[in-house]
Amino acid sequence: ALEYAAQAARLAPRVTAHHVLVGRLSRATGQLDRALSELVTAQSLSPTDGRVAVEVGRVHEERRELKRALDAYQRAIEIDPALASAHFRAGLILKDLKAYSQAARMFKRAVELAPTDSEALHQLAAVRALELVHGGIARATVTS
Repeated sequence: ALEYAAQAARLAPRVTAHHVLVGRLSRATGQLDRALSELVTAQSLSPTDGRVAVEVGRVHEERRELKRALDAYQRAIEIDPALASAHFRAGLILKDLKAYSQAARMFKRAVELAPTDSEALHQLAAVRALELVHGGIARATVTS
């Protein structure tokens, strides 16, 4: 599938969707440099497509470049504030960084945009619990 998608991208180099598909398939097969290269091409073709920025963020996540991933998700949100996947992915990064209140805001927005997304609902509940636990621990040590 990857080689067919790559051939389509070569035959129609101005079609963003072909580059995004090659990027996704490359990420899925662990070819992260190739994925990023294709997605950068897609971004240059469609700089106002927030979904492309989300895909770039996914590659950075795979590479464990969390700051770059978060930047890509925030760019996607700037481009398209109604893109639930960008809020969700940003929430996951913020949760990993233990920025629980910021993560909760991202998950809450993701749930508002996609109310049937059970994973977003689960993550929102989980991060709110973490927020309570860690907030409670901080308050307990201050008052002790």
